[in-house]
Amino acid sequence: MRKLKAWITRTLSAAEADPAAREQARNLAMASLLVEVLRADYETSEAERRQVMESLRNMLGLGEDACAELLADAEQQVDRAHDLHQFTAEVNRALAPEEKLRLVEQMWLGRDAVGGAATVRRARSAAPVRRSRSEN
Repeated sequence: MRKLKAWITRTLSAAEADPAAREQARNLAMASLLVEVLRADYETSEAERRQVMESLRNMLGLGEDACAELLADAEQQVDRAHDLHQFTAEVNRALAPEEKLRLVEQMWLGRDAVGGAATVRRARSAAPVRRSRSEN
């Protein structure tokens, strides 16, 4: 157990010390959250993929090839992840509040690319309405 703890500490310390590694971790976390939104309805259209690529270009200032590579890496990360904590924790650590807001806006744009907002509205309208005690 001590060896594992020491390895984790060394690995995290090295990543913290290297600005390029921190930037890559941040970019990968942001892209992974966009991929999660992309896959939310279990169908991925070309319009949604284009929107994710555009979001990455706009937020990160990367070129087409770098965005495609980042998207592929993010898809692999999401496939291996058992939850979103690793992505949200990195975003929370690495981004300023304004950047977090921009990421959320880009996530919504991804859903809107092929009518995702309509899906959310349908899901909300189908959900049972909770009544307050005063209404009962």
